Amino acid sequence: MTTKPPRARPMSVEDRRESILDAALPLLRERGADVTTREIADAAAIAEGTIFRAFSDKQEIIDTAVARAIDPAPTYERLREIDPDLSLEDTIASIVGILRERFAGLVGLMSILGRREHPDGKHAHGDHPHDHPESAGATIMAALLERHSDRMRLDPASAAHVIRVLVFGVSMPLFGTESELTTDDIVDFVLRGIVKEGA
Repeated sequence: MTTKPPRARPMSVEDRRESILDAALPLLRERGADVTTREIADAAAIAEGTIFRAFSDKQEIIDTAVARAIDPAPTYERLREIDPDLSLEDTIASIVGILRERFAGLVGLMSILGRREHPDGKHAHGDHPHDHPESAGATIMAALLERHSDRMRLDPASAAHVIRVLVFGVSMPLFGTESELTTDDIVDFVLRGIVKEGA
């Protein structure tokens, strides 16, 4: 007698929502609010009706996806994972790489969706309101730079702020140039601006 393999455990509503958001975000960055729930369902490899068991409508998917993109917590976690024993050069390169990925994704999404008002009353545009110089992210970056302070012209907190502002600036389409700055270009510029001569 052949036994049937056990059925896969049904995905929880929360896991289903996350799966749908994973599929929706790239489509939103590409097509903005014109993306359809059918396209999102196809990308998530589910039936279109399944979407409406996790979200009330397309607008809720968009709002939730944007809120996820704005949330700085995953970026903070990645910054915390940077090896504190790296050289100054490699520390800055790691920071710049993580910030570029965050800002590029966020700015790209906001550019195609435009200025939006969300249910929590905050405007979703530019950077997250909590990402100011005293934020958790700035504190993490400053701590990573602290062990190299003897080589730096700026104090770690100021250096972290300059790096963040520079990376955010080059991520903005308004300030784009014909030749896009690479991560190495940005790191080289930062180093020449904060490293003491002969250090």
